[in-house]
Amino acid sequence: MGVNMESPKSKMYKIIIDLIASTLTITKNTVTYFSGFKSVNGRLMPKFKAVHINTDYEIPYLAGYSVKGDMIYIDKRLPRRLKTKSGRVIDLFKYLVVHEIVEKYLEDHKHYKYAYAHELATGEERNAVERDNVNWDEYQNYMLKMVQQLKTFSGSLPLDLDTKPERDSHDYYRYHKIQKLKTLRAF
Repeated sequence: MGVNMESPKSKMYKIIIDLIASTLTITKNTVTYFSGFKSVNGRLMPKFKAVHINTDYEIPYLAGYSVKGDMIYIDKRLPRRLKTKSGRVIDLFKYLVVHEIVEKYLEDHKHYKYAYAHELATGEERNAVERDNVNWDEYQNYMLKMVQQLKTFSGSLPLDLDTKPERDSHDYYRYHKIQKLKTLRAF
């Protein structure tokens, strides 16, 4: 009997998601993370993937990803750093990137619907926040405040912004608005 990779409770699933989140490194606007294994001369070797962070647009819900998953878009109005109540300065992009990469992985490789992938990605985002000894409630309250503050978006959007979240959640108003704003860039 094989490992059930579809179950989020399976050990292999947890190992892969933990590896994605824990190996993530950000250098300037490039993110590198563990993305699976590859066979090299008969030996199993870790495989890493690089994605880029783009902050040139106003992005719905603060962040999103390209259809191919090679670009993470983060709203240009969102500050990169947050000074916590304890005085620590944290990189918000790190946690958003964990969320977006895990969500995209679950949608594309496990074929999860957006709502479930988002729920699991939020859990991994929380794990990353808490692994860095950051108070989750403080972080989450700030991010929710920013979602509300930045909920309107205008101007062009990247042509390759994935709209699966809007389609899966039947948010057709936002989906059509995104499609319209994508076309602004084409001209």
